[in-house]
Amino acid sequence: MSEIAVPVLIPEAFTVLSIGALAVGLAALALGIAALRRAGRMAAHYQALMRGVDGADLAVALDTFVARLDAAGRRIDRLEADTAGLDGYAARTGSAETSISGLGARVGDIDGRLRRAVQHVHLLRYSAFEDVGGDQSFALAMLDDHGDGVVLSGLHHRNGVRIYAKPLADRRSTYALTSEEERAIAAVPPTVRAG
Repeated sequence: MSEIAVPVLIPEAFTVLSIGALAVGLAALALGIAALRRAGRMAAHYQALMRGVDGADLAVALDTFVARLDAAGRRIDRLEADTAGLDGYAARTGSAETSISGLGARVGDIDGRLRRAVQHVHLLRYSAFEDVGGDQSFALAMLDDHGDGVVLSGLHHRNGVRIYAKPLADRRSTYALTSEEERAIAAVPPTVRAG
């Protein structure tokens, strides 16, 4: 039976290998710490973006606004159903004055409700990040005649798109607005009517 020779490491080579392994380990540790710090900063930025100025959750505010829009739609549907019978009412009563005054009141009511409907919209496209071109990000302001509504923002980056919504009252929000959102709101002409 033949004997296999096992090489013996020279102590100097062992020392060099140990120092190299230590250097690689320290570099990996430094990279890991840097990655953890960056992830922490990104998480803090995301939390700040999802909170408003008063600390309320952005998703709750958006749900409230959607519920308000749904309720307004139901009221408009009821109003349309109520006004659909006005022609028959005028024929039955035979009184043109009564019909006209009833219609005038309804028109005033509809006009008042329409002032609270979104009628003024402005879209601003821009590049949110230097390395992503094509103006794929946007700020969309949707307001009624009183300056109430919502501003939607979409931030396009390499990994996807993030959409944010902030409610507006009198062209102001309780949430911090970006300069692009402020520009989109300012671009909607002030059309507040008396009444």
